[in-house]
Amino acid sequence: LDEHQQEVFHPFRPTSMFNKGFMDRISWIHAYNYFPVKTGLDCCSDHTVSFHYVNPSEMYALEFLIYHLYPYGITRDIKQYEKARQLRNSQK
Repeated sequence: LDEHQQEVFHPFRPTSMFNKGFMDRISWIHAYNYFPVKTGLDCCSDHTVSFHYVNPSEMYALEFLIYHLYPYGITRDIKQYEKARQLRNSQK
């Protein structure tokens, strides 16, 4: 768990972790997880390390959301934008 008591390693894909109905049907997860299983937006730490059962198309979507999307109104240091742009361009 992180400092906010949220999981950083996840045994399922993100869509499953957000779905309370799905997680309630998986009985073994509640028995094997030391801490209570959280679902919805509380399921996952801002510092998540990994998800399991992620297929290739989901990996591409996650990569885009994590490394390439800069939502309007979310401010970051301009130097970070420039570094990300240079890195992305150097990989093409």
